[in-house]
Amino acid sequence: MKLRWRRKRTGIGWQLTRVGRVLHWTLRLALILLLADLFYLMLSWPDWKSIAAGQVPKSNYIREYETRRADDRTLPPLPGQPVPLAAVPKNPTRPVILAADA
Repeated sequence: MKLRWRRKRTGIGWQLTRVGRVLHWTLRLALILLLADLFYLMLSWPDWKSIAAGQVPKSNYIREYETRRADDRTLPPLPGQPVPLAAVPKNPTRPVILAADA
């Protein structure tokens, strides 16, 4: 029976192959995470054309307030009406969106 001695892995060549493997698996992991993120965005992204032209979906705050108002009629109705983005003139579109988000 022959015993084989393993040589120590030394030198720059072995280190470069190890770095290459780490880089290879890091890139694979990044690609998998990117694909998962794109899939999530595809499922959760709203249909902007329907929002721009039609009815604006209600936010969670408005839905919750309407539910509380149905139980307690002393609460005042919410002021204002949702307006489709197509009805807003082009110049003040960005300030309107920023004000609504604030």
